[in-house]
Amino acid sequence: MVVGRWGMPILAIHDEPDVRDMIRTALEVDGLTEIIAEDGDEGLATVERFRPCWCCSLCRCRAWMGWNVLREIRFRGFEVPVIIVSGAPDIALRAQAAGAVAHLSKPSSSPN
Repeated sequence: MVVGRWGMPILAIHDEPDVRDMIRTALEVDGLTEIIAEDGDEGLATVERFRPCWCCSLCRCRAWMGWNVLREIRFRGFEVPVIIVSGAPDIALRAQAAGAVAHLSKPSSSPN
């Protein structure tokens, strides 16, 4: 694994393979190191193992909601900055309330 400019990878959690590939490509083009997890359980294990410098979590990812992944990261004592990605109309308020450092809105017909 090649590390990014801070010496730590960026973690992205997403359950759709095509989106994971897109995220991986975008980060690699910028010279950043990524670790891609396909669900919340894998994402949490990755946070514990690699201590990423950033985490980007999809709001709805199989059994785990992005909000719950963020809360669990905080509960376990990790201070990694988290960005929540969601199509929810109230993403800004929910992301802030959950402790995310930022949010990204995505087009979606579902509230998650």
